[in-house]
Amino acid sequence: MGTEIERKFLTVGDGWRGRGEGVRYRQGYLSAAPGRSVRVRMEGERAKLNVKGPRKNHTNVEYEYDIPAEDAEHMLAELCEQPIIDKTRYRVPIGDLVWEIDEFHGENDELIVAEVELDSADREIELPEFIGSEVSHDPRYLNVNLCHRPYRVWKERAAAGGAHSTALSHKFEEALVYANRLHAWHKRKGSEIPYVSHLVGVASLVFEHGGDEEQVIAALLHDAVEDQGGRKTLDSIERRFGDRVARMVEACTDTDQEPKPPWRERKEAYLADIAKKDDGALLVVSADKLHNARAILADYRMDGESLWERFSGERDGQLWFYRAVTSELRERGDNELVRELDRTVTAIEELAEACDAAALE
Repeated sequence: MGTEIERKFLTVGDGWRGRGEGVRYRQGYLSAAPGRSVRVRMEGERAKLNVKGPRKNHTNVEYEYDIPAEDAEHMLAELCEQPIIDKTRYRVPIGDLVWEIDEFHGENDELIVAEVELDSADREIELPEFIGSEVSHDPRYLNVNLCHRPYRVWKERAAAGGAHSTALSHKFEEALVYANRLHAWHKRKGSEIPYVSHLVGVASLVFEHGGDEEQVIAALLHDAVEDQGGRKTLDSIERRFGDRVARMVEACTDTDQEPKPPWRERKEAYLADIAKKDDGALLVVSADKLHNARAILADYRMDGESLWERFSGERDGQLWFYRAVTSELRERGDNELVRELDRTVTAIEELAEACDAAALE
């Protein structure tokens, strides 16, 4: 068993060309479950079988074996998912590191990705002049996903005026099914609406505001720990979808305890923790709060003061929490999603004031 620690980047310019010999790689996947893969690869004339586990903090557990080239050719042609990956790899030594530059062909033509393998996940490295944006956490650039959603698809969508370049993989499909099963009997407060409608709504907001696939998956699963199993469910999410998704779901959770601590205590702790949440998680948090606030506003207009009977903390507590969480999110960054949350919470507050005035007449 080996451990692979690597980071992945896009390239800028051609400064890497001529600094290393290229070897043609052809590879395909016999199995590609989320976070795990079984890969067959031809490296020039050499054939290998590779088994890779889920990524956590730039690190994968990995097994690799030499196999007969004839067997590999048969697997690539007859057993692997199509299209297979076709690329030329250039090894560029710089200092004590070796950068591997993959220039893709076929369905992924024009895509060039640079990878560097490290001896430690927290090692700081000096980036060469030809290195551009880091894409280590962007699942689109995983070879297994380039089989399902080739780079050509992104280009065609962009050329057709597509608003978003993220291509969703089978991991999203699994997350959607998993979320639906976890919340199968769960309804929205005060209604018969399946709870999954909220999860899909939050995921839609994350996607529309620039989220990547892992953020969208975290949006689908953001209530799973709090409402459907606590720490055991969080561990399951990490195994299925990786460490980054699990950490974002954890950031959306105000408790994993059962029974839950008192409502006000939970919310105060949650608010205090917003300053520590990373930007990826904040997008999911903001989308969740906006979707809930919009539902509260719509139901408040329809049902009046009886709405608050559904909620822990009742009216005063909910008004306090939504204003407080909006203020904390605005402290972290001013963006359209948070501004829309502010407008929605303000509309709820104005409606509450109008109801109070009407009650005095």
